[in-house]
Amino acid sequence: MKMSKNKKLLIEIEFGVVILFVAIFIAFKSCNKSTIQQEELQTETIFSNFNDVPTSIVSKEELPEWLTDKIDIMSNPQPSPFSTIQIFKGEWEMQTVYFIINPHHSCLLCEVYYEDGEKLVWSNSHAADDFLKSKKFVLIYKIEEIQTRSELAVIKDKYDFPIKPETVEWSRYETIEKRINALQIPSRTLVNISTEGLLETCLEFPYLLDILHGNNAQHGFEGLMVKFNGFQELFKRPDLINALIQKYANLIKEVTDVQSRNNIDKGMFSFRHFVLEFMLAQDVVIENLSEEQEKNLISLSFEHTKIKSNYPDIFSNLNALPTSLLYAKKLRNENQANADLLDFIKSPVFVDQSTVKYLENYINVKYK
Repeated sequence: MKMSKNKKLLIEIEFGVVILFVAIFIAFKSCNKSTIQQEELQTETIFSNFNDVPTSIVSKEELPEWLTDKIDIMSNPQPSPFSTIQIFKGEWEMQTVYFIINPHHSCLLCEVYYEDGEKLVWSNSHAADDFLKSKKFVLIYKIEEIQTRSELAVIKDKYDFPIKPETVEWSRYETIEKRINALQIPSRTLVNISTEGLLETCLEFPYLLDILHGNNAQHGFEGLMVKFNGFQELFKRPDLINALIQKYANLIKEVTDVQSRNNIDKGMFSFRHFVLEFMLAQDVVIENLSEEQEKNLISLSFEHTKIKSNYPDIFSNLNALPTSLLYAKKLRNENQANADLLDFIKSPVFVDQSTVKYLENYINVKYK
């Protein structure tokens, strides 16, 4: 179990690589300023021009087969219960085209197809702008998610952030500090929102990735606590532990739902689950678990370890960190943690597989 200085350095480098990857990903998504301004203009034009077109809704059976296949993919499951995906039929350069407005697609004008299903490729930005000015379109189909009454009640209780990434409103804020200020939950809403709704809100905080911006995950999480009043309020709630465990127990259903989504959605799901597990590994949670809650949490962690290994396209090595931290803290509280584990608890970064196995074996023997 003794960890050499070289191995510690390697682990720290690996953690740094993840942070670098996240930074590159964010930079890639951000693009350059002129590109963002062009996309904002196109987005505004899309929602202003296509909101007023005539409506002539047809049945799914009346649509081309390639389009019904796309509808099946987009409908199962819908990324957000309050979004509406619209399909327009019209004419462009004397050919019939279909235009799909999908609010979850990072490039709205990438969803234009000819009648045979071939994607329309824009020759230049002027062609795309001319397309947006066209008035020869009809709304023919909508995809709307239907929720049960109980699901809808929980979802409605989430705080709806007034600004969202990749929108015109988001880009209008000059600094990150001003943007974060705009994301804070108003005090009246903050005290009235349910703990379940507050937890969902925290897991959708747009700057959640900042947990990787510190020297280690604990440092990054403490930064999130400072940045967002939602986390501050969440960790004051007396029913915090029950809400965390209940959310944790839903992984089996949620991972099944996310299977059919794209890689970015899978990655964000995996990352949010990482943050959820990291919250469960906080001292304020571990030290206040009832005996029943502790058994339930450890039992769920065993199940989750199996789920993660069964879905390598969704979960990465990063997802092993918070479970290992939880187990290491259990050993610490029983005075069974050696110096390396105590160092890991103070500065949780990537943990090697031998340590993971050691922790898993210890907890398995104790709780099974």
